[in-house]
Amino acid sequence: MKSKKILLYTIAVFLVIIFIVPFLYIARFAVLSTDDFCRATMEFSNFSENFLNWYQHHNGRYINAILSLLPVYSLPAYKSVLAVSIALLGWSIYLFVEACFKFFGIALPKVQSFALSVLLYNVLISQLPSVYEFFYWYAGTTAYLYSIIFFLLFLAIISKLEKGKKFVWLSALLVVLVNGNNEMLIPFTNLFLLVILMWQVIYKGKLRIQSFILNLVSWISSFAAIFAPGNISRQLHYAEGGEFFDSLQAAVLSTGMFLIKSLIEFPYVLFYAGIFLLVFYSSKKAQNQVNHFFSPVIFSLLSFLCLVSVNFVPLYATGYLRVNDGRIGNMVHIVTLIILFINVINTSLYVKRKAVDKIYVSGSWIVVVFGAFLIGVVLLNPNYKNLRADFEERDLTRFKRETEKREAFLKSSDNAELVLDRIHGTAIMDWEDITKKPRHWINECYMQMINKKNNKNIKLIKIE
Repeated sequence: MKSKKILLYTIAVFLVIIFIVPFLYIARFAVLSTDDFCRATMEFSNFSENFLNWYQHHNGRYINAILSLLPVYSLPAYKSVLAVSIALLGWSIYLFVEACFKFFGIALPKVQSFALSVLLYNVLISQLPSVYEFFYWYAGTTAYLYSIIFFLLFLAIISKLEKGKKFVWLSALLVVLVNGNNEMLIPFTNLFLLVILMWQVIYKGKLRIQSFILNLVSWISSFAAIFAPGNISRQLHYAEGGEFFDSLQAAVLSTGMFLIKSLIEFPYVLFYAGIFLLVFYSSKKAQNQVNHFFSPVIFSLLSFLCLVSVNFVPLYATGYLRVNDGRIGNMVHIVTLIILFINVINTSLYVKRKAVDKIYVSGSWIVVVFGAFLIGVVLLNPNYKNLRADFEERDLTRFKRETEKREAFLKSSDNAELVLDRIHGTAIMDWEDITKKPRHWINECYMQMINKKNNKNIKLIKIE
């Protein structure tokens, strides 16, 4: 038994090195981009003034404002923060996986929780429409990657509400962090907490003060973001947004189609099949444990409504939703993955209860299915193809050389007007350079950043 545990840990660590560490390593090539240019010039000593200006004129993400206004824009700090953020995501995934199985009454050994967390992280990375905007662009990282971290921790902690007041207040803090960092998760969080409250009232016949407090905190923190002056003024920039019923209809249709695609898409169907087998295998080995599950139909319906609420937000705000593009697409894919992961466990337990004596599951089956999934990801997934291409073609080294060359030129040049050679990103590091238009907001912010950093007085800057 001990040798099997050591072997599984070894395999899990090997998978971390192969599938996750390369993305951690790439953080050393990251440089500031677009919104980062503007924020890099803000003085931390003026934090209160900058925060108030953000909330009144930019958007209502008050937690994201705090994260964005931190003094992390020197290049060493920037790269370190991005690398730590990637590692924190892995930690939050592990806590979520462990808490999820415990919630359903499955005593999954820590080594299996760790291995499954690595696989789930692998699925997450492979499904990202934009790896760059999620991992290597601080403006996107704070608003989306951190939101997922907060959300995973919230799901992990809320299952422990009955264990003491500290978990209630920690859950409340995480609710504020989620709602205040990205509005896409606001309706999901409120609906989720409301369902818990109603379930306790209807099925357990009592109103628990813990759930009431969390619902109250969630609504207050939501209103603080939704009705922020910055959010209201930002809405005016999207003429196609603001259509409630059209947005709701589009959210229902797009969520349904995307869910079907996510469930049957190869090789991810193998990942979900592996979870199904793992639930049966783990439950069979511990016959004395008490499994908790819900009606798959009701649970799936509530999950579907939660996903609809996530997709509804960008549709209502902007009038469109691109599930396979950029940071919005990243959020849609990850939240869908989380929901499907939970639902597969719940449905597997339901099937197990109905056919526990009719289905035999061997541990070797699980290894074969997960192994086939990993092979499929390596061979077919564009993100891992791009990763291999960047290392094989040494594009990351080229990108680093070009950015360092520009940095040296900007530092030594005394010209008031500069025309720079365009720097192209890589397959993974899909970096966005400044534009040919010197008065474009990206160019203006970039120029201000360079002037402040190098004590220059450049008047105009653009690419050739």
